[in-house]
Amino acid sequence: MRPRIVTRATRVLRSVRRTPELERVILATIENPESAPMDSLPEKANLFGARIVSPDLTRPPSFDVLHPHTREYRFDCAACGTVIQIDLDAILSEDGRVDSILGAENAAAIRAHFDLNMVGKSHDGGWPRFHVERCSSCRTAYLIYVGVKEPSNSRFLVTMQGITQLVTE
Repeated sequence: MRPRIVTRATRVLRSVRRTPELERVILATIENPESAPMDSLPEKANLFGARIVSPDLTRPPSFDVLHPHTREYRFDCAACGTVIQIDLDAILSEDGRVDSILGAENAAAIRAHFDLNMVGKSHDGGWPRFHVERCSSCRTAYLIYVGVKEPSNSRFLVTMQGITQLVTE
């Protein structure tokens, strides 16, 4: 029987882009964990800064297309304090898939950051959509994560599930 830590590591590593160097480190770690060359692991640039909103399983929808007056979501910029306004209705018409929002190479990091499950559903049971919004004053970028449910034809419920500051280098 495989040790629990190896099984968990295998599950995480399936979503990471593998290189020959990373394969060597993985095999060395599995064979002899005490002598694993941890300093040779490739470092992934940190994409995420301050977390403004965290995912929640019980959060009520922020926008219902039957009530258009609720289409705007507002939060304060973590860098300068300016109020940032998001049009939730506009997010419905965008290509907000996790693989296309920041590039396929960052999709695994986004899934891990927002703790998306393997089925691909959002925390509210809908489909996850992503959007990048910038502060109009300081140009700080934020990754927006919403869950979208369609309880009946053309009726969409949008639930704000995450807002995280993106770190630029």
